[in-house]
Amino acid sequence: MFALLIIVLTLLSAFYSGSEAAIFSQDIGRLQRIGGERFHHKLRKNIIAWLKRPERIITGLLLGNLIVNIAMTNLAETIITAEFGNFAHREIVLSLVITLYVLTFGEVIPKIIALIFKDTWVRILHLPLRVWFRFTGRVTIPFDRLTAALVKPLKPVKSTLSESELVEAVRFAEDHGLLRAEEMLMLSRSIAFYHNDIYSAMIPRSQALMLPEGTSVVQARKAFIGSPHNFAVIYRKNSVEIEGVVYLRGVVQLLLARKKDLSDKMHPVEFLPASFSLSEALSALMQNRRDLAVVVDEAGAFIGAVTLRGIINHILGASFTATPKDQYLTQLDSRRYRVSAQMPLDRFNEIFRSNLNAEISETIGGFILERLDGFPHGDKEVEIGSLIFKSFRVEEHRIRDFVLVVKKNA
Repeated sequence: MFALLIIVLTLLSAFYSGSEAAIFSQDIGRLQRIGGERFHHKLRKNIIAWLKRPERIITGLLLGNLIVNIAMTNLAETIITAEFGNFAHREIVLSLVITLYVLTFGEVIPKIIALIFKDTWVRILHLPLRVWFRFTGRVTIPFDRLTAALVKPLKPVKSTLSESELVEAVRFAEDHGLLRAEEMLMLSRSIAFYHNDIYSAMIPRSQALMLPEGTSVVQARKAFIGSPHNFAVIYRKNSVEIEGVVYLRGVVQLLLARKKDLSDKMHPVEFLPASFSLSEALSALMQNRRDLAVVVDEAGAFIGAVTLRGIINHILGASFTATPKDQYLTQLDSRRYRVSAQMPLDRFNEIFRSNLNAEISETIGGFILERLDGFPHGDKEVEIGSLIFKSFRVEEHRIRDFVLVVKKNA
């Protein structure tokens, strides 16, 4: 009889402790997303309500667990004393044996099982849990009010994760097969997006197409032919002031209409300070319904342009591949390029999203010479971040070109 009571009390202890683990391992957002094949609507509603009032649920579960464990301890002590009588160090032995039994079969094992089968646990035991919470909700009202009064002065501590911790979590997910490499790269870029400045997606002034005020439509067409961009910044003659921006599609419309005045398709432009972060720039573009803005320094001088497409490409990790017209670059495959040493360093940084800086040189070849402090041999390889420079061709004491390899995890 006593053994049967011990088993029943052990199961009740497992019920309370396992239910605590199963309930609080649920996620409200996940419960709101999953369909009715796992949880019916009423069950989802009840679990969400429990999670929103955790103090009442914890009080109810701990109260039940405490009552059961006290009863089980007294009963086990009675059984052991009746079986073995009084013996040396009786109190110590009883405390040790009963504690190990309750901890193992009433706490640890039920919690592990409940965490593994949390949905099944809650679904099967939903009704008795609901009845118990209704009963304890009335009994523990004074205790709940006292607890709320004591906790109220305490300010909740908000847990925040750093960028590196979030990226590490993403990498952990990839290592365990939860994310592909492409998905990990996109998430990592999205996390870093909020910490990047506007320069990370800005088209420098030296690379932007700029046309003086009064440029004809035909002249604009010729300028667009040699430009990789689909917009041009219009500036006032003999001045650094920006008048507006014209798009390639507008120039095409003017050509089809046989119009000569480019100002008919000139749009006002948004000005953003260089101190803006990339997220602030995106918010400004979306709020003002613009797809382009010019960036100005603290003196108000134009230093570059940022586009909505460029920001999105930066978040998604889309690289700027060279066009067939690029005289400095030949794409060999998806990750290998033949690069001319005469490519401007700014252009190289723009295409490959790098941040290489040279002391005196303005070309990528000059940067390599400064980096190596001499000419590279044909089999020399230089690795900088995610870029590998190799297969250098040197002619007449100068670097002609080389092969660039972009590593897969870049």
